Amino acid sequence: MSNAPLLPIWLPGAAQRFGLGPAQPGLIASLEIACVAASSILWASRRHVAGRAAWLTAAILVSIAANLLSLAAQQIVVLVVARAAAGLALGLILAEITRRAATMPDPQRVFARQQLGLILFVATFFATVPMAVAAYGAFVPFAYGAVLGLVALISLIWLPAADAKQDTPMNRAADAAAVRNGGAAAMALTAIALTYLTQNGVWAYIAEAAKGSGTDLPLMGRVLAIGAFVNLLAPIIAERFGNGRDRRVPLAVGYIGLAVSVLLITLGLGQAEFIVGAIGLNLCLMFVTPFLLGILAELDSSGRTAAAGPAFFTIGAAIGPALGGVLIAAGGIPSLGVVLAAFAAAALLLCYVATARLRRPLTRLEA
Repeated sequence: MSNAPLLPIWLPGAAQRFGLGPAQPGLIASLEIACVAASSILWASRRHVAGRAAWLTAAILVSIAANLLSLAAQQIVVLVVARAAAGLALGLILAEITRRAATMPDPQRVFARQQLGLILFVATFFATVPMAVAAYGAFVPFAYGAVLGLVALISLIWLPAADAKQDTPMNRAADAAAVRNGGAAAMALTAIALTYLTQNGVWAYIAEAAKGSGTDLPLMGRVLAIGAFVNLLAPIIAERFGNGRDRRVPLAVGYIGLAVSVLLITLGLGQAEFIVGAIGLNLCLMFVTPFLLGILAELDSSGRTAAAGPAFFTIGAAIGPALGGVLIAAGGIPSLGVVLAAFAAAALLLCYVATARLRRPLTRLEA
């Protein structure tokens, strides 16, 4: 849900091009991530915004320009400004697209299809970028970002129009319901942050965990490549799994799978266990995400609460590696796994409490 897939490729290139120290590339990445989160929250908090379509178009154009500027940057200050602009633009784009999806008749299925598109992009990116980097340099990912922005610009043709907010009894009732469900929405957003914290906290140190399980880096790379394509199953199953069934069942399956994957990766049980966990980690994350956004959409039919979802994805993903480093320093990789598995369990509990507070039963998914 962010520019995170690009970071491992261009950060080392930035360090080499500009002679940066070990910590400086990470600070640039943190600035970009912070801009994504801040922009998403700010946009989600706005009730009445005139010209939403124009704002969205402008944000996509800024994103394209920022990526092209990053590609051509010869001074570090230019790169920093460009990445901050890219983050601000992306935050607005994610929030507005998520808001519109949340107002559609069957938002969970829409979110599942969005996840499918994201997985296809990431799989294509990692399948093709090594050759492109070898030929054109480490800043090639910015060209991918610009092309993706161009695709998004063209896709606006098919995007549902922004709703015109009117002072009608139905809209007033929806606003009142959103206020009444505010506590449940806060729980669901916290669950989102914990979920992405759990995944990214392990993902940042998966190479170190691989060594502890006796898995060498080439094998780990092959496993992750396979996992990138296995992940395609997650949104497809999420779109259909809960149809007409209790929503608590798929949430339990996803979160138990996430917790088990974390433990299999971090406890050093063996190579086979690590492989299963490494494939399951992102698979379970992609599976639960449409359900999480679907809960937010039903808590607030205006879509504003769901629009804040990408910000909490980003916040959790940003905290995960930092907290993971602290946990590893305190007790090693196994302690990281135990704590993060507990976070996954806490996220599941928060989801259950949030769905119990809904204005209408959410244990049934719409057909």
